[in-house]
Amino acid sequence: MDNGLPLIDCDGGQQTHSSIKMSLHSPPERPTDNLSTQELWQEAGWDKVPLFMKGSSDASNPSNPLTSNPSIQALQALIYDDQPSHQIQSIQALKTRADQLFKSKSYHLALGFYNQAIDFFKSSSSNSSFPSEILLSLFANRAACHLALENFRSCLSDCHLILKDPLKVPTTTLVRKSLFRSAKASIGLNKLNQALDLINKLINLDSRDQVNDQEPQNLKNQILHKIQKNLHSTYLTQKNLKYQNDLNQALRLTLKLRGISISADNPFPPHSSNLPPGLKPAHFDHIPSEIDINNLSNSSQLSIIYPVYVLRPKDQPPTRDLILSWHEDHLISDHLQELCAQKDSHHFYIISLNRKIFKCGNHLSIRKISALISKSNSNDTIPLGSHGNLEFYLLPIGKLEQDWIAETKIALES
Repeated sequence: MDNGLPLIDCDGGQQTHSSIKMSLHSPPERPTDNLSTQELWQEAGWDKVPLFMKGSSDASNPSNPLTSNPSIQALQALIYDDQPSHQIQSIQALKTRADQLFKSKSYHLALGFYNQAIDFFKSSSSNSSFPSEILLSLFANRAACHLALENFRSCLSDCHLILKDPLKVPTTTLVRKSLFRSAKASIGLNKLNQALDLINKLINLDSRDQVNDQEPQNLKNQILHKIQKNLHSTYLTQKNLKYQNDLNQALRLTLKLRGISISADNPFPPHSSNLPPGLKPAHFDHIPSEIDINNLSNSSQLSIIYPVYVLRPKDQPPTRDLILSWHEDHLISDHLQELCAQKDSHHFYIISLNRKIFKCGNHLSIRKISALISKSNSNDTIPLGSHGNLEFYLLPIGKLEQDWIAETKIALES
């Protein structure tokens, strides 16, 4: 923002003090040329080599055309100069270049120069005599870089270094910008209540100091909109979750009334990660809007769709088909037509929870079959499989069918 909250601090006129101890093999000899900072930045090749090449073999390579550049050597020489005035020039040179890179949106490069300047300041043996505003300004600008790079936590950390001290009256520009950036970083982390607290604090300080800046209020409006949107999204999520829980409870009740049992070892509905692709567990076909699923006085008005595994134990080799959608009111004959060449060539069988074998007549449906099994034995039901499915056995009419019945009875009774 150019009005009230500029992106970075470009107070190039303020002198800054600091020093960095770098690991070049030996301090380069300071050139006698009286080059200005701006002239040094404009020298060819400057952007291609870092000012501080820590431990770099290229740094001491005399054949390197970049590191042997007299202008770059001049800047590197500033690093080793113990004179406070020269240390100030070093920090200011780094900050100036970082500001230029930031304005050109080269945020990663700018961040590197701000880091160098801060390291330079902290490592200086004379930094106790430097004004603290110098370091705070560097933190503020580095926070702007972090914000642009979406390093939101790092942005908050740098802003905290500025906001932790007792705030002056009237509020300084650095504090205002740090509050603003902290609010934006908090938005990036989806900490909207924290962002609202920060921007409210800035607005209150501006009101006290009679600062006319609309940007904080604009940001507050954005935060309030996001909070409202999140609240609505949370409400819808909770509403949908409650509806789904109510629906599952109604489905479990309806299955029980239909004579379909759910094993305690197989949670229903099963988690989607445990299901084959495309398989949907037993579910209601359609729920009319006028029906209250929390008050199912007559569950017969709702239909259930089942996935059904059709096992062919006498095929060579034994096989298994999967019918993804079997309506409970469809006739057995409808699916025999799909699975067999002729309706009268095979029979469907089902095994109940009490390990009884039932033959399914062609004119019956799952709803009728489950009702007949329940009536034949009040404690018997059709078990629901681990995928929320039913299982049928398909046998060719004749000897193979009779063999399977005999073998299965023996297995079930053992």
